[in-house]
Amino acid sequence: MATKLRGELENSADNQERWLEFEASRPHPQLGSPLIVWEQSLIKGHPTHPVESSSELHGQHQTSMRTISIPDFPFHLKMALSFTITSATRTMTPWTTRMCIEVSGLLEDIVDPELLWIARKRAAACSADPDFERAKHLSVMLREDPEPRASGRGECLVLPAALFEVSSRGGEEEKERVGRAVELFELGSSVEAKREWFRNYTHLYFLSTLPLLLSHGICLESHLQNLLARFDTTTHTLRGFVYRDMGGLRMHKPTLAARGIRVRSADLVPGAVTLIEDLEPAWANAYHCLENHLGGAMRGLGLQWGDGEEGKGGWGVVREELRKVLDGCADPDGKREELWGFLVQPVVKRKAFLRMKVAGVYRGGDIC
Repeated sequence: MATKLRGELENSADNQERWLEFEASRPHPQLGSPLIVWEQSLIKGHPTHPVESSSELHGQHQTSMRTISIPDFPFHLKMALSFTITSATRTMTPWTTRMCIEVSGLLEDIVDPELLWIARKRAAACSADPDFERAKHLSVMLREDPEPRASGRGECLVLPAALFEVSSRGGEEEKERVGRAVELFELGSSVEAKREWFRNYTHLYFLSTLPLLLSHGICLESHLQNLLARFDTTTHTLRGFVYRDMGGLRMHKPTLAARGIRVRSADLVPGAVTLIEDLEPAWANAYHCLENHLGGAMRGLGLQWGDGEEGKGGWGVVREELRKVLDGCADPDGKREELWGFLVQPVVKRKAFLRMKVAGVYRGGDIC
């Protein structure tokens, strides 16, 4: 195990060094740049990225590495390529493959279409091997490309992970290093300007994700790479988001049943981890995604400092907007205050990726 871990770390470090050299030779993306430019500008998110940007299909790899964009083709192609990231070899399971088309359609029927678009899955195929541990290595999927739709509305798509990534270029002091958002939106050094921009971003993030969680028990895995931000190309105003991952979400079966919803494709693949009987895993995922997405945005804006100082930090903004949006959400099961208490508690159990890695565990529900 030690030899394996050492090899993976050395490989990751070598690739990261090459990516940092690659970054220095490329201009930063701008609002209105094609989405693929944003996808390929992310340096530190996946240090195992291959440097080459083209495949034999003449496509360009996205941040997820296994998904490629193909010119003049209305879909993104997710291929059967496996990569080791954090504690796991990333694959697409038969559960995801066989349920993704129905689930993406279900989400589109529920969400506010002005705030949140769903990148629909239109076709998928996987191995018929009854052993899912083998079958998951041979799965492919076609996902709608939302960029033409955005362009037709005068909007552009931006990858938040790249927008808020703190560059290796910048000031000597860590506090001087901020993400691309500060320059693109001309926020300068004004803490108040950054807080107000962050407040609007946080408000729309919660409006896009919390209603599903409270009313239907559905937690989108809305971290910095699964959501795309939609900006008006003229005013640079944030219009909403696009959600594009169907494998990491969690859906509470009893709540769905109470709303008259049943995921029929789940009958083909019993045991899907996306369908859960207990609400807490969905809420824990929401906590994790909130911390990842908004915490990352906060760091990219330089608002992670001084949260204890009145008017300077970003977490106070998060709590205020969380309360405001929750109060406006439909609450058919009377869970609002319980969810609020869960999301603002000081400690929530989550996977311990390093311990899982050392233990050779993939899902690791008991390793926290």
